Amino acid sequence: MDIENTLISATQNQQMVEVQFRKETDRDWATREVAPYDIYDTQDKDGRRRGVLLGYCWEHKGYKAAPIRVYLDTIDNVRLLNKKFDGFEVRNLIKPRKLPNIPRNW
Repeated sequence: MDIENTLISATQNQQMVEVQFRKETDRDWATREVAPYDIYDTQDKDGRRRGVLLGYCWEHKGYKAAPIRVYLDTIDNVRLLNKKFDGFEVRNLIKPRKLPNIPRNW
C-alpha cells in the first residue's frame, strides 16, 4: 500500500501512524507519531500544488502537542502503530476550517 492510501486507511480507522519525513525548514529528517485527520491539496510558496497531511501530534520525545501539517512528497515512510485515537477529540484539537476530504464514519 502506498503512503497516501496508508494514511487514508489509518484516518478512517482512527489508527495512529509514525511518519518519517524531511522537514521543510532545515531539510533534516524527523519522525513523529501522528493522529491523521485529513489529506488535502494546497499551493506552496512557489506556486506548486502539493498534497498535505493534516494531523495531531501528542506530546512525546520532547515535542509539545500540536497540530501538524506535512507535505506528502516529503514523507519517506509511514508505519501503522498499534494505537487508536479519538477522532472527535482530534477534530476539536485541530479546529479545521472546512470539512475533511477523506470520507469517514466518525
